[in-house]
Amino acid sequence: MNNKFSKYSYEFIHHILLFSKNHKLNLDTTPSVIALSGGLDSVALLSVLTSLYQLGKIKHMPRAVMIDHGTREEIRDEISAMREYCRSLMVDLKVIKIEVTGNSNFEHLARESRYSALFEDSSSRELIVLGHHLNDSLEWSLLQGLKSSKVTSGLGIPLVNGRLRRPFLCVSKKHIKRYAREMGLKWHEDSSNLNLKFERNRIRYHLEQLEHFHPKMLAHYAARSNEMASLLNLEWPKRHRVASQVFKRNWGYIIEHNGQLDLEKVRGCAEKASKAQRGKLRSQLENLIKMQKSGKFGPLNLSGGVKAYQFQNKTLICRPGENISLLPNGSQITDSIPFLVEVSRKLALKTIPFINNQLEEGRLNYFYRFPSNKVVYWL
Repeated sequence: MNNKFSKYSYEFIHHILLFSKNHKLNLDTTPSVIALSGGLDSVALLSVLTSLYQLGKIKHMPRAVMIDHGTREEIRDEISAMREYCRSLMVDLKVIKIEVTGNSNFEHLARESRYSALFEDSSSRELIVLGHHLNDSLEWSLLQGLKSSKVTSGLGIPLVNGRLRRPFLCVSKKHIKRYAREMGLKWHEDSSNLNLKFERNRIRYHLEQLEHFHPKMLAHYAARSNEMASLLNLEWPKRHRVASQVFKRNWGYIIEHNGQLDLEKVRGCAEKASKAQRGKLRSQLENLIKMQKSGKFGPLNLSGGVKAYQFQNKTLICRPGENISLLPNGSQITDSIPFLVEVSRKLALKTIPFINNQLEEGRLNYFYRFPSNKVVYWL
């Protein structure tokens, strides 16, 4: 295994971290158990969480549990390889052997037995982390849609279900495989995944064929599922949902939120304003959370000359070369933040440049224009 991060692997790890934080999965503060199968997804998941622990981004080193159904001869070699892999990461591994009884619907019975074993082995304060990704969720949605007429059957695998967490639901199998290869990970392919007598495998086979002709298939599925969840008022977690809007200005962007930072949208605006490497921006933007908690406004200097200001319910991203100065005496306007924007004398006298003449992109904020090269602007 490669202990050094490539640009892609570093970005991948921080993408999972930001996704987990934005959706309040609590992986950064709560002990976790990883369901390790020896396959690509769980091997990569263990690598990501241990890397986050080593980088100081999560509080607890995860432990791993591997389930042996006793149905495949190659499981012995897989267990031996996973023991060695966990030793290299200094991760505790426990192997649990179970027996699946019953002749019908083996897939369902095996899954239920695995979950029962995982819950019995873990404490009530531990999260159980699974490696399901976007491809798995689409397969599950189609499978449920064939068996149910309920609208919710199309929403996909739940991100959170009790103590279960699925942080890979923001990436595809291709993303995970590229990460695993660049990190030098080794995994085992379960031969039963090629057996088309299992309905899940049949759906996966046909989806792989379709993806060649419809490369945006997963992106459309994710967007559609999120929109459906919003319409049905089923987003997770509703009490922590980030409701944010982005307003474009000549000098940069305003991201308005409900008090909880939407780091994904902030990152998107910062990347548009900067030519710096994305991985570096991701790590820098985590400091905005600290700024918000401490009550500091900034600026936070980002790569590529971009500056960020953080207020309780607004984030400002300023393009390189734009000068914004906070006014020291505050404002008489409730819940507003005044600052100065430098503009050219010609623009200051004739137009309202910071509004960008696109009022449909956001509400008209308070302002005062001096007959010079400065504009006082209130959010």
